Amino acid sequence: MVWLVRNELGLPEQVGMAGVAERTGRNHKALVRSRLELDGDQAAARKLAEQAIRQAAKTKDHPADLINVALEDLAKNSCEFPAFSTLDDLASQVRAEVNGAIFTLASMTTRACWRCWRWSGYRPQRA
Repeated sequence: MVWLVRNELGLPEQVGMAGVAERTGRNHKALVRSRLELDGDQAAARKLAEQAIRQAAKTKDHPADLINVALEDLAKNSCEFPAFSTLDDLASQVRAEVNGAIFTLASMTTRACWRCWRWSGYRPQRA
């Protein structure tokens, strides 16, 4: 945010938030959010990111791809981005859940097919 404000106002690189009171920093962040029309609700942003990652995890496996999908969805909905570590942890957690569900389904299907084949009495003829 400091970079955005500094560039918007044409201030030099040396200008920063060092020595600024905490309350002033919060007020500045609130002004930037309102100027950019961002939703600062982090809980809603995490929930939206989780939904996007969960949907994407069905077809994508790399965490970077999942995080990119979440960022696109957050940007589309004008949400403030959570910290990268939050998105990374969320992608890992959701990816593990979705992959576990896919593995369980594949395992159940394989076992069911094996039982059907075994009970059918069909045996391929050897040449």
